[in-house]
Amino acid sequence: MRLYCRGIRGSPLNKKIYWEVIYIRHVFRATRMGWEGKKDGIWFDADEYSKEEAIAQFKPFEGINKRGYPYTGYVYGGIKYYDFTYLGLFENNKMPKNDDDYYKYLLNK
Repeated sequence: MRLYCRGIRGSPLNKKIYWEVIYIRHVFRATRMGWEGKKDGIWFDADEYSKEEAIAQFKPFEGINKRGYPYTGYVYGGIKYYDFTYLGLFENNKMPKNDDDYYKYLLNK
């Protein structure tokens, strides 16, 4: 969590300082199991979880697909995922909403 001064307003004798709280989050993109391939954005507060602790929230499991091939999937919050990708640390007001936002972030780094 970070605290930012948004501005100072008022007269020299009666100044008001406006603060904004910004939370830092570990952000992941995970692909749900199923035919649609829907992607979920999942985040963890960096104040509560280290990167390694956040990754450990995705519990691996072994399975066999319809053709008999083994695979490793992941479960988080009772939902099964094919895979997950760590996107990085983001401020709560700058988290990517979709792949396009994330690619714009990478290009402007």
